[in-house]
Amino acid sequence: MAFAVWNEWFTVPAGDPIYVRWEKPGVGWIKYNVDAAFVGGSGVTSMGLCFRNTNGQFVADLTQWQQLVYSVVKVEAWALLHAMKETIHRGFEQVQFESDSMLL
Repeated sequence: MAFAVWNEWFTVPAGDPIYVRWEKPGVGWIKYNVDAAFVGGSGVTSMGLCFRNTNGQFVADLTQWQQLVYSVVKVEAWALLHAMKETIHRGFEQVQFESDSMLL
């Protein structure tokens, strides 16, 4: 398995890095950062959410694992769906969602 993971990492085309700096949400807003990952062949998919307030202070987080492996886009969408559900659960109304996915 270690070789498969290394091979997957090694064969991904590398482009020029794009540096992005995290910015605080506007006054009265909450920002949800979502991210997801999977390791091909492992049977495990994971996602994480981090919520921060106007001052950039930590509000809450959530992580979850599944025994299903989806594509990277599907896992990012799964994480975003959880962030939206958590938004409703917590009663937040002014929310920004942020992901490193260029498709979402």
